Amino acid sequence: MGGTVTVTGTSFISNVSLNGVGGGLSNSGVLNLSNSNFSQNTAFIGGGGLFNNGTANLASTNFANNSTHGKGGGILNGAIAGLGSVTATGLTFSGNQATQATGSRRYG
Repeated sequence: MGGTVTVTGTSFISNVSLNGVGGGLSNSGVLNLSNSNFSQNTAFIGGGGLFNNGTANLASTNFANNSTHGKGGGILNGAIAGLGSVTATGLTFSGNQATQATGSRRYG
């Protein structure tokens, strides 16, 4: 189990997860994220920008040009054991790519 983290006004740019998930950020606890930017991140398995397997409260955040060889170029939620919940407002997605499915986001 993860803890709780609050992130505001942060950019996650050009990060790489070669053999895993969450190129920009991986969450298994409680994530409160706002006014942030995920750009040009890459994950091999899924969630090029963000992988969530906990609780993610997302607001006013941009996901652009993130990629994965798996699912969820921008966001992948709940891929392990069906866990993960997302509450999202004011998100923007552009240019995200996924080889298997859903370039922008995949919830549930």
